[in-house]
Amino acid sequence: MSEEKNVDNSLQGVIVRPFKGWHPPSNIIHKVACPPFDTLESDEAREKAKGNELSFLRCNHPEIDLDPNIDIYSDAVYQKGKENLELFCKNGWLQQDEKKSFYIYSQQMGDHIQYGLVSEVSAEQYDKNIIKKHELTRKKKEDDRTKLTDIQSANEGPIFICYKQCNEIDDIINKIIKTEPYAKFESDDKIIHQLWMIKDEKVIQNIQEIFHNNIHSMYIADGHHRSASACRVYKERKEKLIKEGKYKGDEDFHYFLAVLFPHNHLKIMDYNRICYDLNNMTPDEFLKTISEKHWTYEKIDALDGQVSFKPTKKT
Repeated sequence: MSEEKNVDNSLQGVIVRPFKGWHPPSNIIHKVACPPFDTLESDEAREKAKGNELSFLRCNHPEIDLDPNIDIYSDAVYQKGKENLELFCKNGWLQQDEKKSFYIYSQQMGDHIQYGLVSEVSAEQYDKNIIKKHELTRKKKEDDRTKLTDIQSANEGPIFICYKQCNEIDDIINKIIKTEPYAKFESDDKIIHQLWMIKDEKVIQNIQEIFHNNIHSMYIADGHHRSASACRVYKERKEKLIKEGKYKGDEDFHYFLAVLFPHNHLKIMDYNRICYDLNNMTPDEFLKTISEKHWTYEKIDALDGQVSFKPTKKT
């Protein structure tokens, strides 16, 4: 039975799939690791990767290796990304595991730590809203990631997904994280990262069964453009192969890369905008106007001793 039919018959439960991951050797992983592509502008990425030929920004921000005046959406940029990714693999800066595996990835910021399962997830389940969204995407940004994903045939950054906490999954993860991690390092932003590998076939099968039987939907916390572009690649490649009479249903493009965190591990932080212009109003007039629009607000600490407020809710 083909993978495509398996997907169709399994939509009542979440599908997670092990894979042969590409990752840096543990001794250079701190040099290869980089922030998500959409957190940096080109100039920032160029500066951050300066003097570090191992920075993965050269693969997901490939324009930094070209003329700074280049159109970042030009064909030359995407081809450079493919060339750089192939170079990383050729030089051993990225190495592929021999066996299909799951991975556990943790992030620690201060006292907060969260553990997630790195897995492939179903593009069809994303399309059918079993993997749920909460943001609209911008076409230009989605087009950009779709083209890069298609040309490189790679998911370069995992989608941040959360699922409803499950004791059975917790038990497996808690047992594994007591062992020595494959890699551990602290990034420039003081976040501690750790990675474990799950290669035991019985454990892998158990994880798949638990997700399928207990988790009926998941939620994208971050990575809407990456997931939308991965789904577009899935649809475009599937349609092309069907027209050519070459479609089998078990192609890798049916899945994309994600890291799955239980909901009780997440720490939701404020994401407030800064208002630079009060449109000729005094601060008191501005706050009065906000109140009249049924917004409530509270005073918060701010930089340089300035008085600042943040919205709390609309009544």
